[in-house]
Amino acid sequence: LMIANFDDVLAVCLFLVAALVASRLATKLASQVESLRMAHAQARALLALGQRLSTSTDAEGIRRVGASALADVLRCEVAMLARDASQVLRVVSASPRDFDMTTQDLGAAAWSEQHAEQAGRFTDTLNAAPCWMLPLGSEGNPLGVAALRFPAGQGEPSTDERSLALTMVQDIGQALQRARLAEELEGARVQGE
Repeated sequence: LMIANFDDVLAVCLFLVAALVASRLATKLASQVESLRMAHAQARALLALGQRLSTSTDAEGIRRVGASALADVLRCEVAMLARDASQVLRVVSASPRDFDMTTQDLGAAAWSEQHAEQAGRFTDTLNAAPCWMLPLGSEGNPLGVAALRFPAGQGEPSTDERSLALTMVQDIGQALQRARLAEELEGARVQGE
């Protein structure tokens, strides 16, 4: 194949430039569609969590709903830990129900609750623990910990999955705070009578 005419060479060059531009635009569009798909999935998950949390009025129900929602969306095992009457950090809700905690998990959970920071797997703090620990409250107001255990062979969650998990845990923590405040207000009302 030989192109002798200058106009033909120019046409082929313009065709190649147009093909490159179209290829870049198609790649960018595919990336934007995937980002929109992920944002839509996150919005649906957060809406479903909000609706489920709105039906729960006590801390136990909120933790149960939160564990179930996190497990469904992130495809992992989830346990919600809280302090009992003797101030021992225990699993109070889990999905699945038979969630066993290792001593490393319990240590990472206690650290996470005390410092109101992530700990365990996928972090730089106590990363020997098999679970990723996410605090439900703040440093001055601990409300427990969410323990997320992903399958052993699974790599680190994507940035979008991490962001979704953190947002969901924050929503669960806020619902727990509202339940605590409602309980305190009810206690004060009863005392006032």
